[in-house]
Parts: sequence; structure tokens; C-alpha cells
Amino acid sequence: MKKIRGILIFSSLGIILGLAYVVFIMATETGFDWPVLIIILLSCIFAVGMMFPIYRMFFQREIKDGVSGEATLLKFADSGTTINDNPLVNLLLEIQLPGQPSLKVETKTVVNRLSAPNLREGMIAEITYSAKNPKRFVVNSFKAIDQPTSTGERIVQLDELKSRGLVTEDEYQQKRDEILKAL
Repeated sequence: MKKIRGILIFSSLGIILGLAYVVFIMATETGFDWPVLIIILLSCIFAVGMMFPIYRMFFQREIKDGVSGEATLLKFADSGTTINDNPLVNLLLEIQLPGQPSLKVETKTVVNRLSAPNLREGMIAEITYSAKNPKRFVVNSFKAIDQPTSTGERIVQLDELKSRGLVTEDEYQQKRDEILKAL
């Protein structure tokens, strides 16, 4: 992440310096052409302004008053998006707040491709949430649950993953063959 932060900062500075050089050349060689100068300056402001949302997307602010807690996974679905071959998953979580009623929240999070088949409704997610605003939270990990032991349960689980779109047809066939070979 530090590399990406450096690249974003370096890109911002490059844009500013490049536009400043264009303005300098324009001013010294051709004289001031105010409409063009204003358009260039507005473009510079726009370019730098566009870097902030990108920066915030990559580097979300840490939760300074973070409290560790648990949330129950009520529902999950594949969003159809992958980031570095890992699925972005839509989650509906119920956060248990000490001394307060539970809070249902929806979020999206990237799940390791190898861990996605293990997601189950009712699993516990370890989270860090803001003490001031519990709706602001980060999913840290999921607690493992018991794996199905019988071959039938494993195939039913695999069928469920395929129907949710969390595994491809090739992955489905490969894993199904592995399960059946273990008989």
C-alpha cells in the first residue's frame, strides 16, 4: 500500500508541475492568453481534486476509537466483481453491541478466493467498529465453522456455492471429482 500511496502522490505532483510548466511556457513565449490560462488552471484544480477520492478509496482512514467485536453473518452473495482474483462479496451482518440492541448493516468486502467457499450464514465475523458510530466498521476475519463430514453434505455445500456464483463450472467439477475420489 505504501507503493500505491507514493505513486498517487507522485502522480499528483507530476500533474501540477506539468501544468505549471505549460503555463510558464505559454506566458513567456506567447504572452498571457487569459481564457486559456484560466482553463488550464481549472483543469489543474480538477485533476488534483480527482486524486482525493482515489486516495481515500485506497487508504481508508483507520478507526481510531476502534472496538473489537463480533457480528453474525445473516446473508451473503457474490457481487460479480473480483479484485486480484478474489471475489467482492455483499454481506448482511448483525453486530452485537454490548448493552445495546443489535444492529443490522450491509457492506461489501473482498474475501480470499480460497476462503469464499467456507462462508456460511450464521458464521461469526470478527470486526472492529467505531465506538461513536457502530455503522462504521471493518471486517477483520471470519471464524471457521465445522466442515461437513459426509460426502453428501460436501456435495450439497458445493452445489450451493455454484448456485450463488462463488465458484466457476470448472472449479465446481474439479472439486466434485476430488470429493468423489475420496470415497
